[in-house]
Order: sequence, then structure tokens, then C-alpha cells
Amino acid sequence: MKNYLYRFGYKAQLLGGLVVAVFSNALLLVTAHAAAPTVQSITVNNVSDISTNVLCPIFNAIFYVLMFVSILMILWAAFTYMRAEDDSERVTRATKTITYAVVGIAVALCARAAPIVIGSIFSLDISSCP
Repeated sequence: MKNYLYRFGYKAQLLGGLVVAVFSNALLLVTAHAAAPTVQSITVNNVSDISTNVLCPIFNAIFYVLMFVSILMILWAAFTYMRAEDDSERVTRATKTITYAVVGIAVALCARAAPIVIGSIFSLDISSCP
């Protein structure tokens, strides 16, 4: 069995280890904050409750799901880079995967900011949105 890490040299090994460490810690951070939600009823007494009780939980869930999927995509792309050897098709596929993961992270950040934008457009109180 070929050992792919030694083929790339010590700098690539350090970079690969750093990538794995950063993204595994990010994955732990995301899963630590994404605790199992409790079932609760949604009570909307006025328009400002919509942002707090409806928009914030929906966009927070979208944020955490997209971040989780993006982290998995980056880890898969790093694994694909390691297995690529001299195959330019695999390198291109891994590069596209990382590009799509970065786009996913950008969309996740937009989902995190969406309640603020919607609240400012409709003059809603979004101060209690986590």
C-alpha cells in the first residue's frame, strides 16, 4: 500500500495535519452548539415576535447545517488531494469541491445575517436573536 503523505513531503504533512485539526475543532464547536432542540410551541403576539420566534431558529438551523456540510466537503477535498497522485482530474475535482464548500460557508454566513437584514427592513426588534 502506498503511503501518500510521505510522497508530498513534510510541509504538506504539516499543512494536512493543520487542516484536519482546524476543521475537526470547528466540527466539535458546531456540534457543541447544535444541541438537540426541545419541542416548544411558537407564540406570536405581535410582528416583532416573528423575528425572534420564527426567523432566528430557522436561519440558525440553516447556518449550522450548512457549516457542517461545508466542513465535511473540505475534509473530503483534502482527502481527495492526498489520493490524487498525478491524476489531474482528481486535483480538479478536489479544487471544485473546496470552491463549493467556500460558497457554502458564504451562504451559511448570509443565513446567519438574514434575520438582521429582514429585521432592519421591516423595523423588527432582533436584539434577542442569538
